[in-house]
Amino acid sequence: MMRFVHVTDIHAVTTAEECGAIYGVSVDPKRLFLGVARKIISLRPEFVAVTGDIAAMAEKSYVDRVLCWYLTFKEFFIKPLERNGIKVFTIPGNHDINKAFGLDVYRMIFGEENYYVDFNGTRLIFVTPKIKARKCKPSDELLEWLSKIIKPNSLLFSHYPLSLWKRKEDVIGILDGEINGFFSGHLHRMSLPLGGDFPRCKLLPFQEAGGIGGEMKEP
Repeated sequence: MMRFVHVTDIHAVTTAEECGAIYGVSVDPKRLFLGVARKIISLRPEFVAVTGDIAAMAEKSYVDRVLCWYLTFKEFFIKPLERNGIKVFTIPGNHDINKAFGLDVYRMIFGEENYYVDFNGTRLIFVTPKIKARKCKPSDELLEWLSKIIKPNSLLFSHYPLSLWKRKEDVIGILDGEINGFFSGHLHRMSLPLGGDFPRCKLLPFQEAGGIGGEMKEP
C-alpha cells in the first residue's frame, strides 16, 4: 500500500511581520514550515503532494515578493523533506496566478503545472485546468491529454475539487473507472466524501484538504 501525505493552500509569506500584516497573526512562517516538515518526516511517507495556493496572493503582488514566498516554502518545507528521501510534487492554485506574469514565477521554481509521474507502480496525475472566476475550465487540449495518459488505478491531484470544475461530465467520462482517488484543496476544509460522481469507481475517495497557511498557527 502506498503511503503519502497531501497538503494544500500554503499561502506562504516570508516573515512574521509580513504574516501579521496579511493574516493578523505574527507567526514565523519558516518555523511553521519546518515544524510541519518534521512531522511529515516522522510519518515516513513515500511522497508529499502539494495541491496549490503556495503563494499568499501572487495575483496581487510583484514578482520579487512572490519569488521570496516560493523560495521560503521551498527552503523550509520541500528541501528538508527531500533531504530525508521524500519526493515532493506540486501544482499551482488560483492564488499562484498573476495577470501580468501568469505562472512564470511558479514554473521557474517548481516546474510545469500539468504532468504525471509513475511512482512505485501507480500513476500520479497532477492537473491544473484554466482558472476562470471561482471555477476552473479544462480546455479541449487538457482533456485530450488526460484521456491519453490516464491508466487504471491512477491518483489525480488538482487544486480545485471536481465540484468546481466546468465540463464536469466530460471529465467524469475520462476518469470514471480509471482513478482510485481525487485529491484537492481550495475550500480550506477537511472532508473525505466517497463515491458519488464515478459509478464505476466504488467508494472512490475525494479528499478536500484544509490549508496549512490558512490557519497560520504554530505546529
